[in-house]
Amino acid sequence: MLGNALLSWRAACVVIALVLLSGCGDNAPSEQVDGKTQAFWTRQLDEYSPGAKVEALAALARFKEPPLELIAGYLDDSARSVRAGAMAALGSMGPAAVAYAEPLAKLLEETPEGVDERTATAQRNAAIAALGAMGPGALKHFSHMLASEKAIFRFRAVHTIRPFVKDLKDGINTVLPLMKDEHVSVRRAATKTLGAAAAGSNDRRASEALMLAMEDLDPQVATSAAIALGGAGGSADIEGKALSKGLYAHRQDVRAAAAYALGLMGEEASPYLRQLADLLKNDNRHMVRIQAARAHYRISGSPDAALPQLEKEVQSSDLGLCRDAIKAIGEMGAAGAPALGSLLPFLERPGLRVTAARAMGAIGPAAKSALPELAKAAEASAGADRKEIEQAQRAITGE
Repeated sequence: MLGNALLSWRAACVVIALVLLSGCGDNAPSEQVDGKTQAFWTRQLDEYSPGAKVEALAALARFKEPPLELIAGYLDDSARSVRAGAMAALGSMGPAAVAYAEPLAKLLEETPEGVDERTATAQRNAAIAALGAMGPGALKHFSHMLASEKAIFRFRAVHTIRPFVKDLKDGINTVLPLMKDEHVSVRRAATKTLGAAAAGSNDRRASEALMLAMEDLDPQVATSAAIALGGAGGSADIEGKALSKGLYAHRQDVRAAAAYALGLMGEEASPYLRQLADLLKNDNRHMVRIQAARAHYRISGSPDAALPQLEKEVQSSDLGLCRDAIKAIGEMGAAGAPALGSLLPFLERPGLRVTAARAMGAIGPAAKSALPELAKAAEASAGADRKEIEQAQRAITGE
């Protein structure tokens, strides 16, 4: 907690805000959010219900001139949901709220592990999200945590900078030391953050670190490194070659990640199409075959090898793998139209109905023959599912 002084400050801010707002004059035009004035939302902060307070904080953050001090005063509220709501409200304003990064950084560092874990986790996650949204200007308040003796602080810090790491003067160099951290949780976070920093950069420092990380004993580090390497750009004979070796890794998740990453490289990975073709037909794991098929299409632009295999993969009894195969067909756009017959039965399965509808929508006008079945699926659905299916119908008809 930030102390009782903050409680008094918050109460004073409420009073001041109400006085200022009430003095605007009955005839003066008032900005509104969700049909209600800033004065209304400020009064709602006096509600006992934490939910009402969270709603008010979120609304206040959306005004052109939000009451920043008032919102920040709720960082020390007695209710966990309200504290998290105040953090989310500040984060939603992005760099405009960076003046309040310091108390958020203190919460990030001071929230303990293992004590009231549900509350602590929610508070940490809210602080991480808010600081990440505030951008590079927030880093000075928690940069010391990147070199902390405590692994948990290093983890929190490197995870927090991910959304704005590309905006740092040298984000890649900021993350590199943590790629060799002795704690696996830190390496996992660092690998993903380095991937964000290196995306499309063709930076050799990042590529070398990611190639080494592909050999990490931790599967999450290795797979994240492979995907990041594919997204970093680079050449077929260096980055592409490293990923092609991953196609023959012992672990299936690494093989799948390496295939997916080659797909991210696009035409640059053309020298490895033959290996991908072999993998999509002969690997003994559905996961690998699906990602190899997806990559083959992305690189070659031809569905000839990938589409027949994906039509087989949609028959998997594993719901997640079946969903991945359907998505991969949708990613082909009009080229996936010959597989419509394989997708139609899924419109009758609630767990896969929306996934199939999205894939048909992505196929576009070429999926026109599926419109009658989509109409039936929409009638059998409600709420968000129905809206998704109706959106797919519009994507096909062009309306």
